[in-house]
Amino acid sequence: MISQKLNPSLSNGPWKGEADACKSDGLRRHSKLEMNRRLLEQHDDWTDDRIAIRADELFTEARAIWPAFAEPARVPPAAVG
Repeated sequence: MISQKLNPSLSNGPWKGEADACKSDGLRRHSKLEMNRRLLEQHDDWTDDRIAIRADELFTEARAIWPAFAEPARVPPAAVG
């Protein structure tokens, strides 16, 4: 997550490249979320395997932050059918 002001300058740029013109560097320098910076430092590649690993880590963190969502949603019987 980044500010609306920064988003246009990063949205169409390359992921890697010159330090001041690439998305990864811009996110690393300007992101307000520690989680974003940590993910960028630990996972700089965008291969299928690395994306799956990041997704698992984010899901684990989300379950810790919002434990109510760790359980499957329960649909009342009257709402089914």
